Amino acid sequence: HNHLLRTSLTSNWGLEFAVDPTVGTINTRELSFSIDNEWNPDSISFLVFINNADNQEIIQAADHSISGTPAIVNKKVILLEEFTGHLCVNCPEATILAHDLKQTYGEQLVLLSIHAGDLAEPASSPFDADYLTETGTAIFNEFAPLGVPTGMINRTEYDGSYVLFKDSWEPAIQELINMPQQASIEIIVELAQ
Repeated sequence: HNHLLRTSLTSNWGLEFAVDPTVGTINTRELSFSIDNEWNPDSISFLVFINNADNQEIIQAADHSISGTPAIVNKKVILLEEFTGHLCVNCPEATILAHDLKQTYGEQLVLLSIHAGDLAEPASSPFDADYLTETGTAIFNEFAPLGVPTGMINRTEYDGSYVLFKDSWEPAIQELINMPQQASIEIIVELAQ
């Protein structure tokens, strides 16, 4: 899982950013955090998304590594949140599909793996890593998937459900990918000593 939720810089449900924004309005937000000494900075990336506070639907998403030039996203980007667990025997196949979809849609698809639920609980070696997070568990509990592997595409309802089994991921992406872009995101990362 190259895009595993490890921490959140905001509360579980983000922060209020803009109320009734108008076309051309620019809003900025500055966040900071300390990098854990055990983390490899070259492996850190940031996921930023804008959602509708009324229904949690993702309006725009972007990801950016800790190094490199600022990322400016001026096209529709879709977020696939994959619920997974390291004790799940079917999850590797779903993760492979997610990565194949990333190859197909490139920069217009952002992946996020959320380890949550019973199959994500640490167990005996080699499954003793703890990838559970407060935010991931809150998202899992809010959307109450029937199990893992499942996922959400922009937290948008598709075929009567928000949480989808893997066979519905690509049709849900195709339904959204050409919709008009509603917002742009610029991510600037600065490292301080």
